[in-house]
Amino acid sequence: MSFHKIYYTFLCSILFACPLTIATWRTKNKQKMSNAQKSISLTDEKPIIVFDLINVLFKESYIGFAQRIGYGTLTSYALTHWKNPGHRCLDMLHAISDHDTQKPHLIITLNDKTMPRCIVELYEGKQTCEQAKQEIQESIKRLEKEQFFSSSKEKNLMESIMNLMLDTQTITHITEPIKPMIALIQKLKQNGYALYLCANIPREFYEALQKKYPQILSDFNGIITSSSAQVAKPNKALFEKLITTYQVNPKQCILIEHSTDNVKSAESLGCRGIVYDKHSGLINYLKRHGVVV
Repeated sequence: MSFHKIYYTFLCSILFACPLTIATWRTKNKQKMSNAQKSISLTDEKPIIVFDLINVLFKESYIGFAQRIGYGTLTSYALTHWKNPGHRCLDMLHAISDHDTQKPHLIITLNDKTMPRCIVELYEGKQTCEQAKQEIQESIKRLEKEQFFSSSKEKNLMESIMNLMLDTQTITHITEPIKPMIALIQKLKQNGYALYLCANIPREFYEALQKKYPQILSDFNGIITSSSAQVAKPNKALFEKLITTYQVNPKQCILIEHSTDNVKSAESLGCRGIVYDKHSGLINYLKRHGVVV
């Protein structure tokens, strides 16, 4: 066979084979695209955003707090003791949690300080604010005998702070919405996202906030509080309560939390989460996870 015949035969085979190859490739590619689209429709569902409440949606007004305690009292303490009264109060609560009668069955921390049993039970709805206040007062008397306080001024200030923090009407008065977060909720709702609230909060405090800020709380598709469920974060049972009550897929959930422990607990169920710190960091996180804000 001459070279020209060989070349002609080769060329014909290419010309006839190419359309068949291209058709086969297109068919396979269409199948792959179809499978990919099915996969996206089954797994790439719209995220569900779950918010914490305190230190995420609402915060304590430092000005309101100082007005209630008294600027003079706080200034005098700072000048004579060189301590932050808020941090010292957390030190006190941590010391109370070490006592046998106040050892908590669930570790809840604020700034790495463990909360005593009465505060945990307050979150769980097993105590009222007044009952917790009485137990704290008894514990303060015991700490005074053990010379925990550096002065009577410090002891009186710690007592005043706790009385303030456990008075529902007062604490609601000095609690204010975090404006950028409220704006975020409204924007997410407008963009069609399902929004849920999952919060550690005493029953009386939640009811007071509900009465004062009904519009904010009405923006949520569902709300679970520790005091109504009688279980508190970081116990994952509170997140499970949210999942089962509202039939949400944990893999769709993105939690915005104030506590690393709470995020870890939710992640054990398949959720994703971020500890709220800077608003810009939160927005970047949501965008990275496909949330339109």
